[in-house]
Amino acid sequence: ANFPYKSLEEFRQAADCSTAEEAEVELILLIQREMISDEDSRELARLQQDGEEEDPPCYFTKVFRSGCLKGFTCFMDEEGLVRAASRLQYAEFLGFEEKNPVVLPSSHPASTLLVMEYHRRLDHTGAKTTYAVLSKKYALSLNFVKKTLRGCDHCRASNPLPVKVPMA
Repeated sequence: ANFPYKSLEEFRQAADCSTAEEAEVELILLIQREMISDEDSRELARLQQDGEEEDPPCYFTKVFRSGCLKGFTCFMDEEGLVRAASRLQYAEFLGFEEKNPVVLPSSHPASTLLVMEYHRRLDHTGAKTTYAVLSKKYALSLNFVKKTLRGCDHCRASNPLPVKVPMA
């Protein structure tokens, strides 16, 4: 599973998107299309259609027991993005995106690209800060963010390991 793009900007130009936000949505749709099984996609689309038929329209969710959605209670939004329904559903002070983060499978190389892009935007802050910003939009793990940031050449060069001085 090799991903040909090295940055979100490179992907934006190839996908012919006018803004970085539009490119981000296209990238997530690409990741989800490749990683989520056809059967799970059909089930989510059926739930979306059932929810739209309700009065007022609502989101029906499903708990997945296998695949990259394992353990998530998911639904598909109007843009076709698979989102995780969380217990933050009833928090009145949060927006829709924070209550329902987009599911981002960590096994896809483009997920790594997205984490590194946010890391660069945040001026190479640590894993926890990068995770805090990402978790407002995406459902992913801190361990995945830490593992991804270990590969940041800029951070590795600017934070070298201390040299051990041999005792005389």
